Amino acid sequence: MSLLVTKPGLLDTIQDLGRYGYAAWGINPSGAMDHYAARVANFLVGNEDEDPVIEMHFPAAHFEFQKNALIAITGADFTPFINNEPMNCWQPYFVPAGSLLHFGQLKWGSRCYMSVRNGFDIPEWLGSYSSHIIAKTGGFKGRRLLSGDEIQFKEDIGAIYNGIKRFPWRVNVTEVYQADHIFRFIKGKEWEWLNESGRHSFEEGIFIIQAASDRMAYTLVGPSLPLSFQEELISSGVYFGTVQLLPDGRTVLLMADHQTTGGFPRLAHVVSSELPRLAQMRPGENIRFDSISQQKAEELVLEMENELLELENTCSEKLNSFL
Repeated sequence: MSLLVTKPGLLDTIQDLGRYGYAAWGINPSGAMDHYAARVANFLVGNEDEDPVIEMHFPAAHFEFQKNALIAITGADFTPFINNEPMNCWQPYFVPAGSLLHFGQLKWGSRCYMSVRNGFDIPEWLGSYSSHIIAKTGGFKGRRLLSGDEIQFKEDIGAIYNGIKRFPWRVNVTEVYQADHIFRFIKGKEWEWLNESGRHSFEEGIFIIQAASDRMAYTLVGPSLPLSFQEELISSGVYFGTVQLLPDGRTVLLMADHQTTGGFPRLAHVVSSELPRLAQMRPGENIRFDSISQQKAEELVLEMENELLELENTCSEKLNSFL
């Protein structure tokens, strides 16, 4: 064995960047809610960005490391401890065999991610390691992690990092997560179905994330969004970040486990560079929306991708200096 779950968490699953190309079969992509945190977790330990990680919600699982490991924890701050000593998020650590990992309290965010150098030895399903809870496949046995589960590492790193406890670099993510609660979007196919009052309310109103929200969608309560007319809509493709208006007036914001098609008006699509911040929002928090152009949205996405590429190269260079 490599990693033993000694106490289960609320909802801890194996995820990667998603399962794409099967929407025509009705198979949604799943994957990490916060792609940025998952990718950086892998960069910090020298993995490829699509390698599987463990996504955790608070209260998170407790783990025992049966083998030496190089790990990183990113995303939400659940106050991690290794052998009762506090550890930093967004920083690589060498964890010797026999070490215990637990999380003390929720300080910020909604989901955190743990990577292990060389990844986890689990089977792929349709080209992805992501857990598909509804289909009961993918990830670790198609379900959340439970007490007694043993997750194998792909490779044993041996004692190569002995003598190093905490690697002397840490990623600064202030600009990614510490912005306000305004999320930029591009207008959806049915945006014009809203009347002038509805369009104004969407852009100027405040929406509250409801407790019923989950990995499939955030349910939002906010101002009324009246339509100019009613029309039957043929089910069409939807995506992570799509905002739909339901017949009862509720607004839903689709997340990682979203369905592949929907028959409700698609008012907006949150820009993908905003989704990491959105994934860390919690029920009861307020959000607002701000319209931008397609060109600006593409610039924001390209900017984040360039930053991630630079970060990947920097992490690789720093790790290589210790090998």
